[in-house]
Amino acid sequence: MKFLNFLILLLLCCISCESTHNDCTYPTDTAIAPTGYTISKIGNFANAEEDIEHFQMIDSLTGYALTLVYYYSGDNENIFQLFKTSNGGSDWTSSPVPFDAVVTSMLFSNENNGYITHLGDRNSAYVLKTTDGGATWENLEFSEFSTSFNELKQDTNGNLYALFNVYEGIPGIVKSTDNGLSWSEIYTTSGSPYLTQLTIVNDRIYFKESGKLQLLDLEGTIIKTVSVEGTEQINVADENNIIVASYDDTFKTTDGGENWVKIFDEEAKVIDFSTENGLLMLLNKGICDSDYVEKSTFAIGSVDDFTLTDSEIMRDFEVGTLVNTQKIGEGHYLLQRNNDIFELLKR
Repeated sequence: MKFLNFLILLLLCCISCESTHNDCTYPTDTAIAPTGYTISKIGNFANAEEDIEHFQMIDSLTGYALTLVYYYSGDNENIFQLFKTSNGGSDWTSSPVPFDAVVTSMLFSNENNGYITHLGDRNSAYVLKTTDGGATWENLEFSEFSTSFNELKQDTNGNLYALFNVYEGIPGIVKSTDNGLSWSEIYTTSGSPYLTQLTIVNDRIYFKESGKLQLLDLEGTIIKTVSVEGTEQINVADENNIIVASYDDTFKTTDGGENWVKIFDEEAKVIDFSTENGLLMLLNKGICDSDYVEKSTFAIGSVDDFTLTDSEIMRDFEVGTLVNTQKIGEGHYLLQRNNDIFELLKR
């Protein structure tokens, strides 16, 4: 009798689990906007030979994106396509960047001045620079650095920053005050194997150094060091309210890092975290077992607490396919899902 009861209980559990995991009766629309927003596909990189890896909007109309095209004539060359939009991401034109290189990051300071860091011969740091919106490029070599730059960023004064020695040696941060013509080292780690997620907000530098979140001034002086996991995203509303995310967990602090609360325990991506718009995220809500499609939802929160309010569950707009997000105005965002561009707009 006990064994029979056990089998019945096990069967009920299996039916319950199957019902929960296989519940794929929600709408199959590509994207379902969070409450108070609209979302629509407005464009794509139709002529891209490969996936777009780098995407940046300069303002609400002008933006650039970069991909890699392989040509197999004679020696294999990695020729890049630079895409440009002048109408907010609806249409894109492309032009080649004629250098054989492996790109590590891209940054445009304005419509004309842009920078691409690449591996070069792996013995120096290299920066491709354009002053005419990508029509022509100059390849700058910085032999005083033994490996490439990565994660290019800019402060409000136009100064440039990058990580160096990300994958080997002693990593650190470099800075340029002359539009990329020269670089100086402003921070070097004291033994940590890697640095990630370089972020510039106002007059502060944030980055992850192993299990620590570092906060520096713009000259590279350490202001604060706090312990927190996560190496995928750093989002800063102000010095007290910070989010750090990894593939599996998202942590939030409201007191500058003294205490951290896990606000989500699966993969997620932050779209916005600001005092004007609060917190906006895309969350992985599990897998639909019948076809192995990820379920997801947009979620809304506020700056100074830890509660998330989920919107309607959707499929086919997965966290893993959300490659890049660009905020182009208050409550106005462009979301790159694979090679498609979606507009998310607050009503």
